[in-house]
Amino acid sequence: QSAANGNRPAVAVVNRLDSDVARFMEEGGTALFLVRSPGDIEYELMQRTGIRIRDRRVRIDERTKEKNPWEGDWVSNFNWIKHDTVFEGIPRTIDSPFSGELMDMQYYRVIPNQVILGWNPEREFGDILAGMVVGWVHAPVALMAQCKWGKGRLLVTSLNLESTYGDDPVATVIFNNLLAYVTGNRFRPQKDALAPKRNSNREQQQAKAGENAAEPVAQPVPAEAGR
Repeated sequence: QSAANGNRPAVAVVNRLDSDVARFMEEGGTALFLVRSPGDIEYELMQRTGIRIRDRRVRIDERTKEKNPWEGDWVSNFNWIKHDTVFEGIPRTIDSPFSGELMDMQYYRVIPNQVILGWNPEREFGDILAGMVVGWVHAPVALMAQCKWGKGRLLVTSLNLESTYGDDPVATVIFNNLLAYVTGNRFRPQKDALAPKRNSNREQQQAKAGENAAEPVAQPVPAEAGR
């Protein structure tokens, strides 16, 4: 979609997040990022923002050596959505006043092999539109999330929409809804991807423990002999 002056696009649909796309957003553009693989984000941008893509099927990440709990072969996994954002028009599985819902079999062709890291599920839940947990709400991650990026905005999803668009009705509805959403007034992310990263509670506790360990400990002074 072009800007009002017609000189440059206001919205871009991309398959890779690199320095050109980052500059486009920093200058005020909106990017819809359709993830296809963990390498779709430039390494420098991962370091800068903390946003990463992980393959659910890979046991250990080659770069970070992190273990992967998201394959679901050891415990049930649950894919959830917020129905009132970009999933309108898809029949709901339950009659509920709440937006949250689990994906059922009608979503089977859009279930992704990748998950998205970089959104805190407690502080930034409002900017996560779809996600996954395993077991008893273990290892929460995003499947669709949004953020501010400089003067612009980013919506990233790992749902399998590109290859199924036009063939699968669910993928087609979601993609069309996404285009309407990122060009409309409801797209107002709160997370700032370029803000300094905050440490988690665990990281803060580890840092505090390290500070305490570094403090000198007073040693008792032995009494002089004969006194």
